[in-house]
Amino acid sequence: MALATAMILGVLTAGGPTPLERSRANYEAIRAAVQFRFAYDRPTGSGVEDPATVVLGTWSCDGRAEHLLWCLKAGTPKPLADEVLWNGATLVTRRPRSLEVAEGDGVAPPRDARSPLWWGMATSFPHMIDSTFEGVAPSLQPGARGGRPVQVESYCKTGEGGWTRVEIAYDPSIGWLPRTVRMVEFDRGTGAVAGLSVEIRQAWRCASGGYVPTEWTCETWEIDGLAVGYEESPQGVPTGDRRTTAHLRATEVHDLSTAPAIITAGAVDTIEGPGGAVALALDIPPVTIDEARRILGPKVIAPSPSTVATDAPKPDAPAVLLALATTGLIARVAVRTVTRWLQ
Repeated sequence: MALATAMILGVLTAGGPTPLERSRANYEAIRAAVQFRFAYDRPTGSGVEDPATVVLGTWSCDGRAEHLLWCLKAGTPKPLADEVLWNGATLVTRRPRSLEVAEGDGVAPPRDARSPLWWGMATSFPHMIDSTFEGVAPSLQPGARGGRPVQVESYCKTGEGGWTRVEIAYDPSIGWLPRTVRMVEFDRGTGAVAGLSVEIRQAWRCASGGYVPTEWTCETWEIDGLAVGYEESPQGVPTGDRRTTAHLRATEVHDLSTAPAIITAGAVDTIEGPGGAVALALDIPPVTIDEARRILGPKVIAPSPSTVATDAPKPDAPAVLLALATTGLIARVAVRTVTRWLQ
């Protein structure tokens, strides 16, 4: 059976859609609503979750946009609740009495967001490939994960400050979702290496045909003090000490028949965009991304600056891109998030 599957896998990938393109097609076929439980382990790597870090959330996706509502479990020292809509380019955030719309370069979900497709990286999958590795041609090779044949794509982005690499093992048995993802970053200035690895353990097939992760684990680690001229490849990088171990499990999964929308009840006075705000009053705002953009009209775009400084230094483009990727990808994000929750 494994040999037959591997032969079919080779035929499918030879001259056909890439694994990423097949995974994008799976994303577009998702019509699901998921309730989930996310937590970090305590102590690290023990497999016993830390009750102070338990997050309960709901996530829905219609293949075009995602809705995420999450909060710390009731009774924890610092309860919080956040709600966003996201489609890879536009982010709608629920504030106490307003909705905030942002889009364009640099816009990404909150760092502590987690969902079936948000794993602690810059954004959700597969959007994070487009945002972090735009224009980068991956290498491709066959492989195996847990006895299953996979196709492995590897991306690398380098800049003045270092490099970022990601290795994605796509599994055709779960709709070409990544069975595993491994990301490694090297900072030439400090000689520090940070890594993040994700494993999807279970997936559920929607009636529409798309597969959704229903259980995943994530480990992050960090090594300090490597030589500045360290080899630019993650293959030789040791795994290092695990700093955080986290897991997400779905508690309920349903097929979705409506577009994802902001669902939190309560008065909303305005919708705010880069170009200004529009006043309104909605008792219960079932607002989708398309509706929010329509209400804002031209204010969804920031106004053009009246003057542009001619003597301002121009940032180094590769360094800026790498810095943007690093802020959402490295293991320090998870460590800071846990610290904030435990304070």
